[in-house]
Amino acid sequence: MSVVLRPQAPDCSAAGLTAIAALAVAEGIEAVSGLRAALDWPNDVTIAQRKVAGVLVERRGERLSPCVLGVGVNVNTRREEFEPPLRSTATSLALEAGRDFPREELAAAILSRLRSRYDELASGDRDEVAAQWLKRCSLVGREATVRSDGSSFHGTIVSVDPLDGIVVELASGERRAFAPEKATLEVEDRR
Repeated sequence: MSVVLRPQAPDCSAAGLTAIAALAVAEGIEAVSGLRAALDWPNDVTIAQRKVAGVLVERRGERLSPCVLGVGVNVNTRREEFEPPLRSTATSLALEAGRDFPREELAAAILSRLRSRYDELASGDRDEVAAQWLKRCSLVGREATVRSDGSSFHGTIVSVDPLDGIVVELASGERRAFAPEKATLEVEDRR
């Protein structure tokens, strides 16, 4: 689904909107399915370390200009419907729960939580948003490669903040911070 947002507060950056959207999707999934949903920085939702959903914020113009939030959830997708390369990394609510789900019910649950999280962010309660996001994050302690400004950095993730970025400890012991808008992340598979 797509949602048009018209931010009215400075804290409603693309990173902030992405964080609250991913959090709202995870909360909506849990409310409807009972499945535990985790978050991978900056915009993926996982169940059992497999991607079940993603969010994307598209904005043109100033920080307070309208933007479109895209939410994609694999709701009733069957294993054979995924392209072969995705079958080991993607999942759906139906695959994890063993039953189908009404998409409308899930959309309503996500939108309700999105409204609450948006109000928190707009009121300046970024610490609560970051804390709730971090509770669901499954990345701290994992090995990863970060690509930023044309360079690659490999190390261990030591901190994740959905609004400020990610901190990776390199083999040299140096810690480097990366902003969500300027970096991509490849996390090594733990399975």
